[in-house]
Amino acid sequence: MDVPVPTSPACACRADAIQAEPWPILATYFHWRSITENGNVMHSPFLPPSSNAAASAQQASLPDTTKLSSAEKYLLYEDLAAQGGAPELERELAEGRRIILGIRIITNTHASEGLGLYDDRFVVLWRDEAGKYAAEFQGNTEPSAFYEDVGDARTSRNGNSMGVDVDGDGRQDLGCIPVGTYTYYKSQSKKFGNVLRSRGAIRSLRDSNHDGFFDGEDLVKPSLQQGLEVNDFLFHAGLPDRTGSAGCQTFRPDEYHGFWDALGEQEEFLYILINAPTKEYH
Repeated sequence: MDVPVPTSPACACRADAIQAEPWPILATYFHWRSITENGNVMHSPFLPPSSNAAASAQQASLPDTTKLSSAEKYLLYEDLAAQGGAPELERELAEGRRIILGIRIITNTHASEGLGLYDDRFVVLWRDEAGKYAAEFQGNTEPSAFYEDVGDARTSRNGNSMGVDVDGDGRQDLGCIPVGTYTYYKSQSKKFGNVLRSRGAIRSLRDSNHDGFFDGEDLVKPSLQQGLEVNDFLFHAGLPDRTGSAGCQTFRPDEYHGFWDALGEQEEFLYILINAPTKEYH
């Protein structure tokens, strides 16, 4: 019989992951509970229960920056990034280094008939003696059901599914990066070309009940919780007609080219992923 073991909070995805002063809507992301059921199953790191996750998604929105100057955008996104609780943020920016901010709209994995949506935003943020800059890009931070295991490690489109079984039901469970602070670095992939890779393992969320949300209804079997640890959630170009994500951070190809250019010659980046705010920004 599996016995629950102490597990770090959902956002402690690397040894120095930061959880201080969470943005209000992020509070549930930083919560952890370990509850046994029949002595062998515990709750995973979680977002709100499915209904709340859906409600949060409906209330949240990306900031409207259409009327803002570059400097005003920078100040807005610097404030949002600071809500992620990363003390190294100010140091990175003060030293002229570029950081990546990801803003997530909670989206069910089955959205757009399982093809996923590019409904999130990435911002490359930096400042120098000449000014303050915020380069915005449309992208995706969650997996799509295109890769979901519907049985026998096959997808609904009869392709190979992706994920890791963490509840012992024999089906692979899609994974998602939780909100938090990470370090990514430039690398190459035979399949994707230019990519960003995480520096160290990330403790992922898993949709073990296959309802399309990552929340408190997703159970993890203690003996299988090593399946939460991932090293292959990359930044890479997706596809024009679908996100092409089984947990990676993806962009439409042209958008990704612009994102890569905005990274400049820097090799390593602080990546802060937050949930979209529920209050409007102008």
